[in-house]
Amino acid sequence: MKRADLIITDISYILTMDENLTEYKNADIVIKEGKIIDIGENKKNEYFGETITGKNKIAIPGLINTHTHAAMTLLRGYGSDNPLKVWLEEYIWPAEGKLVSYEFVKDGTDTACYEMLRNGITTFVDMYFFEDAVANSVKEAGMRAVLCTGILDFPTPGAKTPDEGLKKTEEFIKQYEKDNFIYPAVGPHAPYTCSPETLKKAFDLAEKYDVLYHIHVSETQFEVNDIKERYGNTPVKHLKKVGVLDERVLAAHMVHPTDEEID
Repeated sequence: MKRADLIITDISYILTMDENLTEYKNADIVIKEGKIIDIGENKKNEYFGETITGKNKIAIPGLINTHTHAAMTLLRGYGSDNPLKVWLEEYIWPAEGKLVSYEFVKDGTDTACYEMLRNGITTFVDMYFFEDAVANSVKEAGMRAVLCTGILDFPTPGAKTPDEGLKKTEEFIKQYEKDNFIYPAVGPHAPYTCSPETLKKAFDLAEKYDVLYHIHVSETQFEVNDIKERYGNTPVKHLKKVGVLDERVLAAHMVHPTDEEID
């Protein structure tokens, strides 16, 4: 018999979600050094180590939360039931200006990681501030995350100017570009908080390091109307005109796209 760190036995259903959508019934999962090394029926007879039962359970790959501001668990409920513009400008941004620090982000993200793991989420995409604190929480929780600092055209807890935000983003990318669990990205906040110049600078940085470009797009009707008034296009068409729309873009929300944009 071969040694393993953990054998989960008699799992009712294992959904691998591999290319062939392979499924197992009443089977075992074998784990060693933090990695799954074997799956199948009666694997418990081939390995020895700590054993727990998975009877009446389903095993699936970890879920992925594709957009978070994880540390905002500490602001949950504050200013709720207001339109986004009011919520941001009258509640969240003033509160963040007073409260957000490395310690705030670390504590809030620790809470978020616990909640996500409790619900089967093992990977998440985060845009916030003090992303080094988020990275430390991710490491401690044994999760994976795509992380980016929110870049805006006005002062934030993370940077006084968009250029400072871009500089900190590049430093973060260099620090984690070879990490197995942290995937750095570039995070311009939105078309209504970033000028075309900022959007393009952020995109150039994402291209330089071949990382994701994460941005809020068409989140509210107010945003759509505002971008049309300012630039004569919907947010999606505006991004395309600026030259920042391709396969590396991960667009959050997209509540108000046109039929053409969906196609």
